[in-house]
This record gives sequence, C-alpha cells and structure tokens, in this order.
Amino acid sequence: MASISLTGVSIAIICFLIFHCFLFKKPIYRFLIISWPVVGMIPGLFLVLHRIFDFTVELLESTELTFTFKGPWFAGMDMLLTADPVNIHYLVNSNFSNFAKGSDFKEVFDAFEGALLTKDSVAWKNQRKATQVMINHQGFQRLSMTEEGTTVDLQDVFRRFTFDT
Repeated sequence: MASISLTGVSIAIICFLIFHCFLFKKPIYRFLIISWPVVGMIPGLFLVLHRIFDFTVELLESTELTFTFKGPWFAGMDMLLTADPVNIHYLVNSNFSNFAKGSDFKEVFDAFEGALLTKDSVAWKNQRKATQVMINHQGFQRLSMTEEGTTVDLQDVFRRFTFDT
C-alpha cells in the first residue's frame, strides 16, 4: 500500500511540473544565458543562434521587456536590450541628448549615414521634425488611405523611406 501512494505522489509531482512549465511558458533555453566569468553570455548565445529572434522575444518577455547582455570582459560588448515602450519613449523622445551614438556606432551603421538612426542631438531633432512633416502631409495620408486592404511589405516601405529621406 505504501508503494502505491509513493508512486501516486511521484506521478502527481511530475504532472504538476509539466503543467507548471506549460502554463507559465518558461523558455527552455533560459538557463543557458548565464554570465560566465571570462566569456560572459556568449556560449549560451551560440546554443540558440539557430533561433535567435524567437529566443530574444522569449527572453524579453520573461524579463519584463528589458535584459542586460554581458559580453566577454575583454571585448566591451555589454548591451541593454529593451522592448519596453516606456524605456523606448524615454530614449527616443524625452532624453535623446543623453544617449550620444559615438564614432563606433556610426561606423557600424555606415550604410545609413544620413538616416535618422545615426543622427545625434540637434541633427536628430531636425531630421525627426522633417520626418513628422512628411508623415503628417495630406498627400501621404491620402496615399496611406488608398492602400487599405492591400498587403504591404513594411520592411521595404521603411527601407525606401529611410533612403529617400
């Protein structure tokens, strides 16, 4: 009789753990992204490289939309990933001048030389105002209304818009 109740308890615990994982959708690879002493989080990143975009979404969802990535200590690759609208609003609108891009950033995004992405402070404000004027223009509004019901590749639209501006 004692062995039956022990087996029943074991099955109950296993079922609880399985349901717990499915209900709370814990990412399987979450435990792989730990900060190792010298190499940082790079080893875990290589293990999920085949599904890096999905993993990034899962990681941000499980960390309240903000995550600090620790790179190797000798490379200076520490990064802050965020998808939190409040943080993004703070970075882009409220306090943009505190987050200068620097020469390294401009070198990496050299292809977008004149784009809004690579501008700093005053140039960024001017570019942003010009962009808002174009988006709020009646011609652009009419064009966007005539596209209703049509499938549009937004990546292509934004790329063309970036290069045109």
